[in-house]
Amino acid sequence: MSNQLPAAILQTIQPLLNKGCFQLPKHPDPNKKIFYICPLSGGIDSFATALVMRILFPEIPITYVHADTGIEANGTSEALDQFERLTGRKILKLKPKKDMLTMIEDAGNFLPSQRQRACTQQLKTIPFKKFYDALRERHGEDAVFIQFVGLRYDEPTRSGIDWQSDYIASSYPLQALRLVKKDVNKIVDAAIGFPRYYAQKSRSGCQICIFSRRSEIIAAWHENPQLMTRAANMEEVPADIVKVYNALPKTVSQVTGIARNWMRFYRPSRLGEVSMTYEAKRGTNKVKDNVLDLFGASEARKLYVAVEYEYQSDCYGMCKEPFVYFERIINYSTSLAGLKKSLKHFWLHRIHTLEMNHDNEEELRANRQVQILELEIDDFDQEIPQTPEDIYTWQNDRKTLYSIRKTNAVIERVLLTEGFYQELKSTNPSTKKAAEQAVKLLEQDKSYGRIISSMTYNQPSQSELEDDIDITDAPVACIACSR
Repeated sequence: MSNQLPAAILQTIQPLLNKGCFQLPKHPDPNKKIFYICPLSGGIDSFATALVMRILFPEIPITYVHADTGIEANGTSEALDQFERLTGRKILKLKPKKDMLTMIEDAGNFLPSQRQRACTQQLKTIPFKKFYDALRERHGEDAVFIQFVGLRYDEPTRSGIDWQSDYIASSYPLQALRLVKKDVNKIVDAAIGFPRYYAQKSRSGCQICIFSRRSEIIAAWHENPQLMTRAANMEEVPADIVKVYNALPKTVSQVTGIARNWMRFYRPSRLGEVSMTYEAKRGTNKVKDNVLDLFGASEARKLYVAVEYEYQSDCYGMCKEPFVYFERIINYSTSLAGLKKSLKHFWLHRIHTLEMNHDNEEELRANRQVQILELEIDDFDQEIPQTPEDIYTWQNDRKTLYSIRKTNAVIERVLLTEGFYQELKSTNPSTKKAAEQAVKLLEQDKSYGRIISSMTYNQPSQSELEDDIDITDAPVACIACSR
């Protein structure tokens, strides 16, 4: 196979490489045998590094290595395979004898934390060190290793692994070439496309991680419930509380007999739907209508929920009216401030991956609409008990994985029910009739709550978010297994 990538890909990537200058690292001792290594995490920064090196130095033998945790994000394997097909180079895959969850189970369910990142050490750092040591044993003490690490020019505060061995050194081509996030996106999108997990996850790595955001946990429960159940059991929540968490509400489909794909959440009127009385209002309490919610009149618990609507305003001439073609629960919080903080990270991720679905940020803003809903949840403390004090969880806020699944199920029940209440106002006779039948059945079943206000989320710009203290002060994920 040719050492050159296809011409169309080169035409996109090569102009980006003129922003800076990168020279291939050499060793001052000419007797040393240099091995060039490119670790591939499965993330776009490491893929971009590998592709750049392939273009700049097509004749240099570079070894591509991936350390597998056994529970890598869905789409990682496909992205690695695509890189091999494009470049004609094999990726050496370091596979563990036991996957990460088995390793944790064998350690007595001792969960990793930001201070104790045993998962990275055992499944990324140590396997790479053993790989280097094995090569050195084979080629002698004159063997030295230079690894190309995917740190970008716009990440001046991040650093790579500090190898203690003097025969391992790191080099940072993206920084030398002044390549930033947008450049990396263009490179990977042109060559192999974004790994599919970026649709919901902000970085590569494990499907379940101590750095997973709430929105990623919600998505993971949908994508891989078996793995999430296994991870949830490691939190060792008392059986009586787990029983409550696992008592999920009947789905709206079970109550009404209507298939899920024929139902929808409440949708704000700005997306072409009929207006509801709670839109653009804050705080009228349903238990005591004459008391403002911000004074806590109700015994029910309030949740603030963010919903993303994938919205087509013009349909490219294929339909008569705008429409919502997908919707998802992003996150929830007991405080509006907490939800808005999480949405900063969510929206920055959407901006950083807009190339997956959109041409520019303006189109992204038009087609990805976010609404903040204030919900009143009945019997919340009984439905979703607090986490006992002596329990360790995957999440820093101590929310258990089972409680996140239960809360999401309750929220979905409320939003789908409110969707039928909205359809009661439809001018379409068949839609209204179906909604009347559904509402009748739902009102005979248990009520889980209601929407009490609906607010538009005003998406910040990329520059606003990247300078925001909530973004800049966020914990840094493990360098060996992310990006």
